[in-house]
Amino acid sequence: MKRWIAIVMSFLPLVASAAGFWDGNAALQRGDSSFESGLFAVSDSFAPDTVIEVENLDTGRRARVTVSQGAPSQASILVLLSPKAAEALGIAAGTVARVRVTLAARAPSELASLDQDRIQNP
Repeated sequence: MKRWIAIVMSFLPLVASAAGFWDGNAALQRGDSSFESGLFAVSDSFAPDTVIEVENLDTGRRARVTVSQGAPSQASILVLLSPKAAEALGIAAGTVARVRVTLAARAPSELASLDQDRIQNP
């Protein structure tokens, strides 16, 4: 039985890393100074501290942003972007852009630190 668990667990990272994307709309969101000073987004579709890559489907420009908090559900908006993130994507204030959002891949160093944390805190 333990053998089957080990086999299933060995395939789990492959399934978890499968590329998925969400298409939707993005708009500029004003927030506090810490929100406006970096590449951030708010969304009710992604957990806080999730790093996502947002691609403006009209311009092809991309930016990696960190979800800082959830947002009130808005049927037509997938992510609300900080001014710097919107600027990086070429989204002007008062406009809505078509975007594709993917979960950003983690760097090997991030994965190693997560593994080390799991070993120390099982």
